[in-house]
Amino acid sequence: MPTDEHGQTHAGTIGLFDDADEYAATALSSERRERRELELQIRRLGRRADRQHRKAVRAAEGKTKLPSWLAKIFRIDEKPSDDCDRTITFTEEWIVVRRPVTPEPEYTAQDIDPVDSLWLRECGMVRVKSDDAGGCHIVPKSSVQKSD
Repeated sequence: MPTDEHGQTHAGTIGLFDDADEYAATALSSERRERRELELQIRRLGRRADRQHRKAVRAAEGKTKLPSWLAKIFRIDEKPSDDCDRTITFTEEWIVVRRPVTPEPEYTAQDIDPVDSLWLRECGMVRVKSDDAGGCHIVPKSSVQKSD
């Protein structure tokens, strides 16, 4: 199990003693995983589009879905298509589009609720006043702007 500089064990990025390098590595790993999942989804959608394209071409050529030997067994008459010249052009492109990250709201020193909590202090968090249900948010101290 990983330890911090004082020898305190913690469970990775969910621990209380995370450092900036570990946070950056975790963010990079999650972004890499997300990108891989998106690329897999793009390939899957591309294969699906190819299948639909082949199906449309086959229907345009007037071919049956059954193989010829099976059609002969069940005596399915294949009628030649009148539109032999008809061609289907099909293009589709898939790309990964990144959405911009919504910035977190900035809090000032005046927004801090004066609650003395040992737990919040040890976690490096503060309670700030809010207009939402409950009347407060618990946020990291680093998200509070220092007053000049």
